[in-house]
Amino acid sequence: MNLNKISHILSVALLLTASQLLPLGALFKPTDDFSFFFSGKYRPETFYASNVSLLNDNNREDKIYFSRHTLDMTLNSFYGLGTYGYNIAEMKATMRNRAVWGDPMSISPTTPAVIDDLGAADFSHNHYLPRNIVWIREFWLSFDIGPAFGLTFKNPQTFIIGAFPFLLGRGIALGEAYATGNSVLGFYTDFNIDQFAWGASFYGDIVKDVLRYDFYTALLRNNASSVSKNIEPIYEHEIGKKNCPERGFGSVNFLVAQRLQWNVFKDDIWGNLTLEPYALFNHDPEQRVEFRADAESKLLTLGFAGEYEGPRFALGFDTAMNLGRQQVRPWDRNYIVRQLRDGVAMRVNSHVYVGLDPKNPDSAKNKDVYLAPYSKNVVSISTQNVSNVGKQAQELIDNAPQGEFFNGLAIGTVSGFSADMPYVPNNVDPAMADQFFNANNRYRDGYKNRYKGWMFIADGALFFCDKDLQLAATAGIASGDDNPHYETVDGDFTGFIGLQEIYSGTRVRSSFLLGSLGKVQVPCSAPRGDQAPAKFAQGISGFTNLVLWGTALHYTPSFVKRRIVFNPNLYMFWQDKPTHKFDPVNKKETDQFARTFLGTELNLFFDYYMFKDLKLFYVSSIFVPGGHFSDIKGKPVNSRQQRLLDSRTIESFDACNIPNIGDDISFAVNIGLEYRF
Repeated sequence: MNLNKISHILSVALLLTASQLLPLGALFKPTDDFSFFFSGKYRPETFYASNVSLLNDNNREDKIYFSRHTLDMTLNSFYGLGTYGYNIAEMKATMRNRAVWGDPMSISPTTPAVIDDLGAADFSHNHYLPRNIVWIREFWLSFDIGPAFGLTFKNPQTFIIGAFPFLLGRGIALGEAYATGNSVLGFYTDFNIDQFAWGASFYGDIVKDVLRYDFYTALLRNNASSVSKNIEPIYEHEIGKKNCPERGFGSVNFLVAQRLQWNVFKDDIWGNLTLEPYALFNHDPEQRVEFRADAESKLLTLGFAGEYEGPRFALGFDTAMNLGRQQVRPWDRNYIVRQLRDGVAMRVNSHVYVGLDPKNPDSAKNKDVYLAPYSKNVVSISTQNVSNVGKQAQELIDNAPQGEFFNGLAIGTVSGFSADMPYVPNNVDPAMADQFFNANNRYRDGYKNRYKGWMFIADGALFFCDKDLQLAATAGIASGDDNPHYETVDGDFTGFIGLQEIYSGTRVRSSFLLGSLGKVQVPCSAPRGDQAPAKFAQGISGFTNLVLWGTALHYTPSFVKRRIVFNPNLYMFWQDKPTHKFDPVNKKETDQFARTFLGTELNLFFDYYMFKDLKLFYVSSIFVPGGHFSDIKGKPVNSRQQRLLDSRTIESFDACNIPNIGDDISFAVNIGLEYRF
């Protein structure tokens, strides 16, 4: 690095330091065209939770403790005050550093990368950057369109571009957390708002201080940015795309949204009433149901929100409905995967058997050992010569007729395959040696899910003692549905879909079931057919398939010298659409529906401001599971939990050793400091 670069870096560092040590007025006069402000937030905190994920005291590992910090540093710059009388342009940049203390791997985990191991691509790899790095969380530029282009508008019209927060209504239909959403249909899910989506927006007043518009668009995932992405063969397993598996140009996951904000009235006597109709459209051409890019989604959401606050009470609501559809592509599930046979690593076809008829009810219980080995060139175990039976078998498998009609059927014979290929077991009658069969679920036909979900949430508050004391209540419902991928048929999906949604309440806050303290996911019903994408029930969370009611008390006494905020609240939750009971004694799901009552949540939020910009905060939550969790006690959601259930002898429904999901009380507490500068 040369001296000029070093001097430049030192100058910027000294300028930022001086902005903290000197009054801003000493650096910039109010009439200057250019000014900037530096601010930030530092938040160290400690978290502890018990039974936070499975609600089960038998799972001793279901406890969490960590200490972490979050540091945000923000720089705002403004232009135009001296010349135009107001700031016509603004730029904002927020940098973030977050880490769990003592856990370097928490700082910056990379996204998984699939590893191709000589034709087998059945595992992924990721790693971590174990250093306290800083990344850009928010970065945008906005300017007044009129002065910028020499145009005359009655009211300011603004264009903003970059990574910035944007939400519709209360952030349920569209939230401001980048890359989040409902997980059942293939929307990516993550619960950390560490970066806002990159996009642009036009906004301004149609009628000054009365009617305002917003038009927003964002790029959520762009796979059209290079030729190498365009020619990637992501559709090689889609039925009918064998000769043209390339992605092609134009695979972009984008979002457009519009809203109007109407200030119906605003005065000291009647209060303030604001209404907000809104709409959004999201096109995602590469959703994942079972495999990457095996589905496409077009989601349209129409909504309406409103807020009223007067001198005695406040009311608010948000409602929305989903339209559109998800098109699930027809798919060949047969991939080359790795397998161990007698301690030797082999590559096998995941959905093709040799010497075993999968439709035979008397066939071997462990069918995995009959999966057809993959090897284009093999050494004969009988002659030690190079044999081409592997190539013949793979051509037979790859060129077999496609479609669900051919599932479980024989696809042909390659003589000598069992003799030349190592670790092939003897055939099981009536299947012949060297005879190949499709698995019962090798092929999946295409089908369509039509979006018909909806939601409604409302809350209100009564004010006492000049608003020092507020009594609030809320009620809401988000329609639900079971996993629509259990059967490959066209149908309606009635569960509500929110994009980038992390709603945890407005006037009544939830810190456990909707908030960040709890990690509980409510399982769907277990799959019962061969075409289900997984063998186990899938857990969902967020504002879907949910009915809720809550109440809260907000107390902020104005007579104390140092500000105190005391906020206890209570929530009760139900399912909208019931799911099936689980029988832990017989270790299977029953035909009866479980009760819909999910449980009761008690929260306490407490803030004490030691100084104006330094507060001590405390959040605790107790979740008492309802009858629903008692009815699904023991249900496994993955293979590890299934093995844990199989390893135990359970003689009654209330046995003390039932693993997996339970119905024990959960507790969580979060305490820390927050300093704003």
